[in-house]
Amino acid sequence: MSWKINSCCVCFPLRPGLFVWGYFAIILSYITILRMLFRIQDILEEYNHFDPLSFIELSISLGVSIIHFIFYIVFVTGLHKKSRGCLEIFYGYNVITIIGLIIIISLYLPVQAYRIHRLYSSNVWIFVVVGVFSTGITLLLQLYITIAVRSLISKLEDERDCTSSAYITEDPGCIVHGYKERNNCEC
Repeated sequence: MSWKINSCCVCFPLRPGLFVWGYFAIILSYITILRMLFRIQDILEEYNHFDPLSFIELSISLGVSIIHFIFYIVFVTGLHKKSRGCLEIFYGYNVITIIGLIIIISLYLPVQAYRIHRLYSSNVWIFVVVGVFSTGITLLLQLYITIAVRSLISKLEDERDCTSSAYITEDPGCIVHGYKERNNCEC
């Protein structure tokens, strides 16, 4: 059983709402990539205080942001072309992203809490609460987008199944319409 929704963000129809989300995510990813490139440039220009850990962390984040940017371009392309293949690629990427986000945050949050505890012992709980809250919001948003994309894929599949007609070879004037038990639609 899969959840299906008919509108995106409660007020938009599903496909236009996903367009808005896709373009918003592309712009946000582009800005994030630029910001990370400038931060890497700042780290490389500091000759006396070069921090290799920050450089490695930013390089990995930059790589992930570039991959994110590319997959959102595939997503918007799939929306424009109504391509189930592109949308399924993005759907798979989204599922992997959710799993990866859960794993990374479950490892990263305690390490950062310990790191902050060494520097500022009184502010650790604020960091933990903010980190858990922001991670929860991110996961819920990612899950919602995944459900919306799956709903659109299912809708495109249903439209494709209902429009196919098979002709009978003996009598070209007679058309047999397809019937799917799954969605109870007769074309």
